[in-house]
Amino acid sequence: MSIENDHSIQERPGLAGTGRGLVGLRERVQELGGRLVTGPIPGGGWLVEATLPDGRRVGDRGS
Repeated sequence: MSIENDHSIQERPGLAGTGRGLVGLRERVQELGGRLVTGPIPGGGWLVEATLPDGRRVGDRGS
C-alpha cells in the first residue's frame, strides 16, 4: 500500500504528537513480516509505503 501527498503540510500549533507514530507503524508492519518506507518526495510532499506478505506459506499455491 502506498500513500502519498503532493504538498507540504504546514505545522499547526497545538497539534504536536508524541513522535512515535511512524515508529509504531514500522514496528507493526515488521511484526507481520513486511517493510515500511517513509520520507519526503521530490517536489514536496511525503510518502508512506507498506509492503506486506500475502499471507500464504512457502509452497502453498492456494486454489
